[in-house]
Amino acid sequence: MHKSPRLGIVLLSFCCFHLFVLCGQPQISSAAETPNSKPVTGNARIPISKETTYFTGPIRPDGTLDYVSALNRRFGRGVTQDNNAAVLLIKAFGPGFIGPQIRKEVTRRLGLGGISETGDYFVGLEVFIADKDEREEKIDEATKAPWSPEQYPKLAKWLEANRRPLELVTEASKCSRYFLPIVLDQKCIGLVGYDEPDLNTFRWFGRALVARAMLSLDSGDINNAMGDLLAAHRLGRLIGQSPTVIHALVAISIDAMASDGDYGLAKSKRLSTVQAKSYLRELQILQPLPDIVEMHDVFERCFHLEFVMLLFRLGPGTLDEILRNELKVSAEWMENNIPDTAELNAVRKAIDWGQMCEYVNAWDNRVVEAYSKKTYAQRLTALADYDKHLNKLKETSAKSLAEFSPTEADFDRLFSFCLGSVLLHSKNGLAVEKNMNVTEETAKLLITLYNYDYAKLNKFLAWAQVRSDISKVALGLAAYWAENDRYPESLASLTPKYITKVPMDLFAEKSLKYSHRKEGYILYSIGANRRDDGGRTVDDDKDDEFGFDDIVVSVE
Repeated sequence: MHKSPRLGIVLLSFCCFHLFVLCGQPQISSAAETPNSKPVTGNARIPISKETTYFTGPIRPDGTLDYVSALNRRFGRGVTQDNNAAVLLIKAFGPGFIGPQIRKEVTRRLGLGGISETGDYFVGLEVFIADKDEREEKIDEATKAPWSPEQYPKLAKWLEANRRPLELVTEASKCSRYFLPIVLDQKCIGLVGYDEPDLNTFRWFGRALVARAMLSLDSGDINNAMGDLLAAHRLGRLIGQSPTVIHALVAISIDAMASDGDYGLAKSKRLSTVQAKSYLRELQILQPLPDIVEMHDVFERCFHLEFVMLLFRLGPGTLDEILRNELKVSAEWMENNIPDTAELNAVRKAIDWGQMCEYVNAWDNRVVEAYSKKTYAQRLTALADYDKHLNKLKETSAKSLAEFSPTEADFDRLFSFCLGSVLLHSKNGLAVEKNMNVTEETAKLLITLYNYDYAKLNKFLAWAQVRSDISKVALGLAAYWAENDRYPESLASLTPKYITKVPMDLFAEKSLKYSHRKEGYILYSIGANRRDDGGRTVDDDKDDEFGFDDIVVSVE
C-alpha cells in the first residue's frame, strides 16, 4: 500500500482555508475540532442535489454526502465474487496486496475470508536481480523482442517461480469486472487519505505476462505467446474499470507493454494466416481503454467535493491538527478533541456551501467538456483554454500560491506561506478586507490546487490508443505476409480481408504513414508533436535536441 500522492496538495489547501476563515471571521478561534457525524445543531446545511453534491445519497447524520459509500455503490454495481478479477489477483499476490489495517474488511466484502501469510504468491524480480538498473534494463528488453533462457537466465527463473501466480492472473484477466472496494481504516478521514493498493503490482503482472510471451515466441510457441499478450491487454482494461485517473494511467501502461509484445509478434514473420487473423479478432473485441471522461466526471469530481464536506464536518481547527498527522489520527485523540459546537456552527455560517459546491462543479465540468471533444486537436485546444482560465484564476486569487510546491514538508514554512498568500487580499498587509468573499476565495484556492496536467494526460491517452491501433495494423500486415509471402503496396489492401478498417492517426487526423520496402515496411504515426519526423522516434533523439516522437513499427 502507498500513501496518497495528493497528500501534500491537501495540506496546502486546508491550511489556506483555515487562514481565510480565521482572518476573515475574527470570532472563530483555532481550537481543535474532531471528525463526527452528529446531527447539525445550527441552521447551516449543505444542499444535496445533482448540481451541488453530484450524488444524492447516502447522507450522514450531519447532512454531508458520504462519498466513499456512494462510489462503492456506483462502481460495485453488478460485481460478484465470480466475475471480479480482484479476487483472483489477491490470491496471486497474497495478503500484501491490501494494507493490514483494512485487509480483514476488504476480504470480507469480497467474500474471500482469511488470506494465508504464506503461499505460492507472486515473487518480485528483485529476488533474482538485485540491482535496480539491471532489473529495469533486462525486463524492458525482454518485453519488446523474442528472447531465450540463455540470454536472460535470471528472467527465465523468475518466470518459472511465478508459474502458479501467473496462472491466476491469466484466469483473472478473463473476468468481466474489476472492483476493489474503497475501505478506510479507522484513522482515515476520507478519500484524500485513502491508501490504494500498490499499483506497481499490476505493472509487474503485465510485465511478467509480456516477457513470458516473448519467451514463448522465441521457442516457436505462438499460441502461448498470443495467450499471454491477450491476458496482458485484458488485465490492463480490467484495471481501467477502477474509478481513478491514477488507475487509468497504470492500466494504459500495461496495455502499452502488451502492444510492444504485439509489435514483436507481428515483426517475427512466424504467425500463420489463421493465427494472425484469430489474434486480431480477439484484439478487436477487447473492452475499450479507460474512459477518462467518466473518471473525471465521477471520481475526481467527488474527490474535490469531498473537501467541501470535510470542511463542513470538521472545521479548520481540527483539520489543522489532522493534517499535521498526515490525515491519520488516533481514536484517543478524537475522544480528547471534541469540537466546540458554537465555533463549528460559526464556521459553517461563514460559507455558502451550495455556492462552493457549484463553483467546484463548474470547473470540473470544463475538464469533462474538454475531454469530450471528438478529436485530439479539439481536446488540445479546449484544454489549453482551460489552462488559460485556470492561470487567470490563480492570478486573481493568490498569485504566489501557484508557485508553491505542495510537497513541502516544512509545516512552519507552509503556514507562513499560506498566511502571506491571504495577505495579498488585505489592506496595508494588516487585515483581510471586510468584503472578502470567503466562499469564493476558498473555492478558488481549492480549484487551483487540485489539477492534473490535463494536456499531458490527453497526450498519453492518445499515445496509448495510437499504439493499440498500430499494433492491429501490424498484425494485419503479418497476416498478409503469411498468406502472400510479401507485404502490400498500401494499407488499403488489408481491408476488409485482414482488418475491418485502417485506423486514422489520431495525432494527424489523417492516414497512418506506411512505406513498403523489399521484404519489409515502415508503419508510423507522427506522434504528439504532430510533425512528421520521417519515422524517427525518441530513441533516435538521445539528447531530445529535435523532439522526435514518431510511433513506429518497422520490419527490415
